[in-house]
Amino acid sequence: MNMSLNKLNPLLCLICLISLVSFSASAVTVSDLQHQKMLTIETWLSSEADSNRADRNQASQQSDSAKGEALLTTVVGEQITLNIKLGTNRWFTRGTQIDNIELPNVMSKQREQFSVNSTQRINGETWSFQLWQISLYPQAPGRYQVPELGLSVEVMTLSDGKVSGKLVSQAQLFESIIPDASLPDDNWFSSPDVNIEQQWQQSNSPVYVGDSLTRTVTIKAADTLSVLIGDIIPQTANEHFQTYSDPVQLFDSEQRGDYLSTRIEQQVYIVQQGGELIFDDVVIRWWDTVNKEMKQQVLEGKVVIVKHTLTSWLKYYRNTLIVMTCLVIGLISLFLAMARYYQSHQKPIGWLYLQAVKAKTWPKVRRLLYYKVRQSNQQLTLFDGVKQQNQNLAVNIQQLDPSKANSKPLTKRSAYALWFAVKTDEEKPQSRLIRRFLTKVFPKALPQLTKYSNQDPESK
Repeated sequence: MNMSLNKLNPLLCLICLISLVSFSASAVTVSDLQHQKMLTIETWLSSEADSNRADRNQASQQSDSAKGEALLTTVVGEQITLNIKLGTNRWFTRGTQIDNIELPNVMSKQREQFSVNSTQRINGETWSFQLWQISLYPQAPGRYQVPELGLSVEVMTLSDGKVSGKLVSQAQLFESIIPDASLPDDNWFSSPDVNIEQQWQQSNSPVYVGDSLTRTVTIKAADTLSVLIGDIIPQTANEHFQTYSDPVQLFDSEQRGDYLSTRIEQQVYIVQQGGELIFDDVVIRWWDTVNKEMKQQVLEGKVVIVKHTLTSWLKYYRNTLIVMTCLVIGLISLFLAMARYYQSHQKPIGWLYLQAVKAKTWPKVRRLLYYKVRQSNQQLTLFDGVKQQNQNLAVNIQQLDPSKANSKPLTKRSAYALWFAVKTDEEKPQSRLIRRFLTKVFPKALPQLTKYSNQDPESK
């Protein structure tokens, strides 16, 4: 029994030794590889204006003055790139996973799902590198700190096999500003290169009421996000047309490191009324991050002449047609009522005079003139009853005298001039009211005289 135990002791020692070696190998961590300078991580920020590497390691633990480095300053909406570079003297055995960035008032987007891989010969060793880039877009002015990010990695070592764990990036500081105080609060974006196009389409030519017009605006901007490009076409609606907006189309693409964002807006206008239809201009503003200046482009509106259909014409002029119809009906009704009235009543003296002049019955014309003079100013002669004494009126009055055989016949124009030359009593409105009041209070003793004076002048 003792002999068998002695034979087992060397075997047990060998097993324990192998276990200890395996345990020590499994105890190697990512942090150990960092301390042994077999695994490295670098973090920095860059922008279009500052494309060089700006190493700001441990920025969260140092003040700006202690760092001795210039703080990265960008414009609101300008693209900032967070660069994270991993390196090992062996190779990476699986993809690296990066934690999400949560930073208020900053939008982040990892445009590329894969890293930029490269190799480099350092001190006789071949190193493998992974470069990860995350785009940041500040939405408000202020100072921001990009927090530390965890990166899950796995590398192959020479003696320890695969080692997996988590690395931590360095925190970074940057500042975002508004470049010009005159800029509006919104409705502008930042980009180094912008291309804008506009298209108009109409369902028919010429345009009639009920037809449609379509306005399409396309913006292509580099180094930004499509969601950061604000609304383009204003939402307008009035009695002339109805507006229908198609869903906004947003595209973000990357090609060989060049980022391009596209926003497409389309509005359809359904014409409701005829006439001149005016669409306003659209102004698009952006900050040029390369030339450091504000730029804008004006998309011209459109003036369309819309033709009426019968239905739209009746609808458009409905109120005018109603008023005109009522007016015509009223005038016809008034004319018919006057015709019926004057069938049994005395006709106006002016109407009788007009008919006498047209018929050139000068005795009747003379009689009606005397009647108007007597009624208007109580004069007994035409010379005294006219407004002014001049040679033309005197000649016209003499032409009415039948005893003047050598006188020329009176013309229609002269007859009308005599009619309008008759004077009227310039009685004040107050005196007229008083006279009417006294007439009501003190009636005339012989009303038959008034009745006789108001009889038809043709019956006299």
